[in-house]
Amino acid sequence: MIPEIPASHKIMLPAQRITLIKDILLDKKSIDTSTLSDYLEVSEVTIRKYFDQLEKEGFLKKSFHSQT
Repeated sequence: MIPEIPASHKIMLPAQRITLIKDILLDKKSIDTSTLSDYLEVSEVTIRKYFDQLEKEGFLKKSFHSQT
């Protein structure tokens, strides 16, 4: 399970979200767009943009249902 984000951290800059996504992926190894969207309270489109950026950086490899 992903830990709760404190209320003081709910408003994040994109770079902060990307860092958090990296931490989550390092811990969980895989996560789907919908779960991460709900967790970070941003749209799935935003999450897909972050995943695209992380894939270009070589940090993750996208698969059909989740990111690894």
